[in-house]
Amino acid sequence: MTNVERLDTKELEGDFLIRTIESYSQDASGVQLRLGAVSYQPLGNVAGIITSEPPNKQGLESLLPNAPSINSDDDAPDPTVRASASLYIRAYSPNTIRITMVPDHLKTNDYDGIEFGILIDRLLQLVPVTLVETGTHLDISTTQLTLRLTKEPFSFELLDLSGNVVTMGGGNRRQVAGFPFEPTIGFSDNASTFSLEIQPSEYIVGLGEQFTPFIHNGASFELIANDGLGVGTGLVYKPAPIFHSSRGYSAFVHGPGPMKVDVGNPYPSVLKVANEEARLDLFLIAGVDLPSRLSLYTELTGRMRVPPRWAFGLWMSRCRYPNRASLEEAAHGMRDHQIPCDVLHIDPDWLVLDRLNCDFIWSQEKYPDPKEMMATLLEEGFHISLWELPYLDEASPITAEAKENGYLVRDSSGAPAKVDRTFSRDGRPRRLLDFSNPAARQWWKEKNKELLALGVSVLKCDFGEGLPDSALMSDGRTGRNWRNLYPFWYSRTVSEAIDEERDSNPLVWSRSGWASSQRYPAQWGGDPEASFAGLANSLRGGLSWALSAPGMWSHDVGGFYGMGPSKELYIRWAQVGSLSPLTRFHGLTPREPWHFGEEACDIVRRFVNLRYQLIPNLISAAFEGEKFGWPMLRPLIFADETNLDLYRVEHEFLIGSNLLVVAVLSNDAPTATVEVVLPSGHWSDFWSGESHLGPKKFEMEVPLDKIPIFVRSGAAIAFGPLGQHTGEIPSDTWEIEIWESPQCESTIYQEGHEFRYRYIPSNPELGTAPKLICDEPMPRTTQAHLHKTDGTVVNLEIQLIHQH
Repeated sequence: MTNVERLDTKELEGDFLIRTIESYSQDASGVQLRLGAVSYQPLGNVAGIITSEPPNKQGLESLLPNAPSINSDDDAPDPTVRASASLYIRAYSPNTIRITMVPDHLKTNDYDGIEFGILIDRLLQLVPVTLVETGTHLDISTTQLTLRLTKEPFSFELLDLSGNVVTMGGGNRRQVAGFPFEPTIGFSDNASTFSLEIQPSEYIVGLGEQFTPFIHNGASFELIANDGLGVGTGLVYKPAPIFHSSRGYSAFVHGPGPMKVDVGNPYPSVLKVANEEARLDLFLIAGVDLPSRLSLYTELTGRMRVPPRWAFGLWMSRCRYPNRASLEEAAHGMRDHQIPCDVLHIDPDWLVLDRLNCDFIWSQEKYPDPKEMMATLLEEGFHISLWELPYLDEASPITAEAKENGYLVRDSSGAPAKVDRTFSRDGRPRRLLDFSNPAARQWWKEKNKELLALGVSVLKCDFGEGLPDSALMSDGRTGRNWRNLYPFWYSRTVSEAIDEERDSNPLVWSRSGWASSQRYPAQWGGDPEASFAGLANSLRGGLSWALSAPGMWSHDVGGFYGMGPSKELYIRWAQVGSLSPLTRFHGLTPREPWHFGEEACDIVRRFVNLRYQLIPNLISAAFEGEKFGWPMLRPLIFADETNLDLYRVEHEFLIGSNLLVVAVLSNDAPTATVEVVLPSGHWSDFWSGESHLGPKKFEMEVPLDKIPIFVRSGAAIAFGPLGQHTGEIPSDTWEIEIWESPQCESTIYQEGHEFRYRYIPSNPELGTAPKLICDEPMPRTTQAHLHKTDGTVVNLEIQLIHQH
């Protein structure tokens, strides 16, 4: 990784906005433009900006009686301070246009930013664009989109195939005296900015794992990785510079940031992105629906790979199991209570120095004979997840080795930097591994491979947000420039270590991240408070993250900290968690179900059993992520982004394409009243079979032992056998359940294969019984049933074929 060099050592003074297109040319890669820029500055305590141009060049309002007095002497020397930049327009698909602005004070032959690692190594082949000059405009077009650039004053519009404006630059919006609110595109010595106009009834969503309301209008966001200290502080573990509009476009700002995004705040009609990089690299994706836009986005940033089947089972964890005996007690408790479980997690107590340190020195006192322990547990069906973080205690024996070899992040004096914004009770400094250094990354890989050799199956990549802003990385960038890259490269390094040692796809469990983190699943939502507010905020974060790094995301079932979950909260959280992409119970106090009473234990067991039966569908949703770039957990707008009511639904989610889950965010018992919102289409109540035609909104009374679950009518849902862990459950035995609909066809994805199902009703005239056509690459279906709208269930004849 190398930093962008400058033409000279002189800094660019002031802020500049793009004012004119000076010239342009076209080649096989796209269109290149030379741009003229003028300096500007904020008006101060008055809304708007003013440029250094003469007043008659700024479009100011001359008829306003109380307009501010501005010197407009036509004979005065031109006061304009000018600069220049280049603009590159390329297309990576008919629906993906890339706009890259490089100010002249930067010197680089590579304006693509490949060194960040955010984009995949080999991007799609460029598609041709046409260039048409129409007087005051330049139209740069693919077969689906047109980017219309106004020569002077510079602005742009993005038009779809029908000529409708999808979005436009925000520089045309002005206050009463004619001063614009923000530049369309601007830059300074070490920053860049752009703005878009927010249209009436337009909603903006995304921007990473935001725990605030799903609709972002009216708010501002700092996109910089932080230890969130929970899910209600306003800080986020996983920001991401991508957002989506209800008008049918997505915008991805490629770069490390940090960035600040103002979504209609303070100006309701303007969205502004301020980027702490002078180079601006913006992808606009439009002309297709939201799922298709996510597919195009992940063609740029990469897609998840499906982890092993055991990962979809239950994970049981606690902060902490202090020793081997306590871990094995939890394992035996899961089996004794007949609650299926596949993964046990060990937090820092496996280490000798176990406070904010990971030096890989195993504590034989607390966890003796780890290789034998893990082998024994694996025989019982338990895989081991192990905690780590990228910090070293100054007291650790290996810190000196890391210092000597230059593996640690350094401060401005050249000494090892200290972890920032993270608590340490003992007062000793913690050092950070420098993931910008390839040798340090390899060293960290080898340390992780030692754990894998002991039998560890998955590594929890905790923390990673404590890089000091003033630190210096080995690639020459500052710590602040690396704040968002650090957790990405941390997870990537550990994932690559697993990939190099295992035949199956790697799996990590990461707290922090950035754009493209979906390539290295999974992520979880940090440390939520054990409260219904914590559950609600976690779901908001998961819904936003689903649109920002679409892959696998989960959360700490029961909440991480606080007074401890009530029985009702524990049950409600467990119900949601059992139907999430991955299911991990975790907290500062015990989270095993039997600690919450017999009723809670029984309800949790039933929902965990349901999860295990649904594993074929969870794996199918994961393969949709690998195949199409879709998240497993999806906001309802994934089904219909044109229905603005669905943007306000924060307590529901789709798991895969066919199951809709409604969280109960209430302590009420024995029943709770829940609002249900259904997207368009036919939906069936999972429990009763009752059919609903969406879009629809209604209330339900929900007992403590259930939450509302709806099935997309006509979908084939595969139910597998039960067992205490996936290792004892055959993967080739399914019962197919179909909920009645006018059209019953669907596909289940497994291990690169497609299993297709079609329901054929009975025909009294021909005397044929209802049947299910099963197009399966290898036989799976042993029974099939139709759930009718009146609640009855009918056996279906099975016809097995193989046509693909």
